[in-house]
Amino acid sequence: MKIKVTVCELSNDRNQFAKDWQQLRGYLANNKTDLLLLPEMPFYTWFVNNKQVSEKIQKRSVQEHQLWIKEVEKLEVKYVIYSAPELAGRKFYNTAYIFQKGKGHQRIHTKALFPEEPHLKIPSLRKGECRYIIMPKSYRKVIY
Repeated sequence: MKIKVTVCELSNDRNQFAKDWQQLRGYLANNKTDLLLLPEMPFYTWFVNNKQVSEKIQKRSVQEHQLWIKEVEKLEVKYVIYSAPELAGRKFYNTAYIFQKGKGHQRIHTKALFPEEPHLKIPSLRKGECRYIIMPKSYRKVIY
């Protein structure tokens, strides 16, 4: 069975992000994508490169992601993989989810360590190039 995967990049600038999101919606509506892979914590300005992240920023990022979940559910795609920040007491996490139409959001993985931006080197994908998505076996049956 073949699946069509869309991997996207969205602007960190909130005004451009809104335009990027509309463009993504149009692309998905016209291209019958099965799986959309969104960037890490896409719904708030990227704050991870700061040495210290205030509680105010943590809470705001969580709130913004919660608001955008409704937009994820409107996308014309079977599956969406995304991550969102979470607060649990005084701990701040980055949790990955898979959204499946009709079945809702399932937690895939939670991490507490965020990347140090200057040391993070990830080569860009070129059109038609593929990278493996690693997830626990229990969730692979959702997609394959």
